[in-house]
Amino acid sequence: MEEEKEILTDLFNQYHTPLLNFCKLNGLTEAEAEDAVAETFCRLWTNYRKIKRLKPLQHKKWLYRTAKNVCYEKIRERIRIVDEDIEDIEFEFELMSHKNEIEVLIENEAFEAIKKQFLSELTDSEKYAFQIISNLNSGFTYSELSKRYNISSSTLKSLAKRLRDKAKIILNDIFEKQDENKM
Repeated sequence: MEEEKEILTDLFNQYHTPLLNFCKLNGLTEAEAEDAVAETFCRLWTNYRKIKRLKPLQHKKWLYRTAKNVCYEKIRERIRIVDEDIEDIEFEFELMSHKNEIEVLIENEAFEAIKKQFLSELTDSEKYAFQIISNLNSGFTYSELSKRYNISSSTLKSLAKRLRDKAKIILNDIFEKQDENKM
């Protein structure tokens, strides 16, 4: 039991901040990202007996995959599908044999629509910074990206912070417009 606690603590210390950044880059607010990371680690704790046999890199993959699923769940809570989309989805559902495939389709389309709108509001230099910072989603660290792109870690962190702040504003506008359209 003590060994499990130590391993879980190490995983939390190692991946809390990267997962938080990952969730924010996937469209969550600060509070939602904190909730998503907490939920990810709760699921890790709940499923640890099954997961403990995994290698360290597989722990990382499991954490990121779970965080991604939690992000999609949170985004889905905010997105409401309009009637036109339901007809398209029903047609796709007839073609697909598994419920999970339709859920993935909905999540991907919603995420891509939000990402497209977000990117359309960025300047060219912000888009380039976003492209670099997006590598954090793949598990790269700031120091690895710093070496890869020949940019200091502190500059990358600053860019990430500015992009997160701008993303919050843009995403709030997107969701406020959606709320207005619902009324």
